[in-house]
Amino acid sequence: MNDELDTTSLASDVLDNVFEMWWTKLEEQISKAVEKSRNGNKSELRSDRELIEEVLSLTRGFSIDRRRKSKGSIHPDAIEDLLHTMESLVNLKVFEDNPEGLELFERFYRPIEHIIEEIRDDIGRSKSNDLSDRLRRLKIEVESYSNEINEKISPRIRKRK
Repeated sequence: MNDELDTTSLASDVLDNVFEMWWTKLEEQISKAVEKSRNGNKSELRSDRELIEEVLSLTRGFSIDRRRKSKGSIHPDAIEDLLHTMESLVNLKVFEDNPEGLELFERFYRPIEHIIEEIRDDIGRSKSNDLSDRLRRLKIEVESYSNEINEKISPRIRKRK
């Protein structure tokens, strides 16, 4: 390596003297470090239990962080798909003359309404309002079926009395 330095290289005898001087000091420091690590303070080493507890604690922390971050992780397209499916069911008149179907619609309506509200900040007010409006329009249409069913049933109930 010394020969590669051309004009800044050291003379061979100077290099040998410098190497001998620094090698001894380096060797001493390495020996001291090795000895220190062998005779190191054993109380500084943590037990297996302490290490396992730390790993468990960190894992729990990561899990809690992931849950917090995933709170609003429902993709708006999932809500779009649900609304589209519900619109298709309404257009097929699945709920017409079907009290059980109306009850099922109600059971879907409330969770979807809640999800839209929960992801409002993630998807923006405009998109959230659009989804909410579509859901409300569906409810109004389905409620009109409910009113028609009640009008058909009411005369039958009065006749029985």
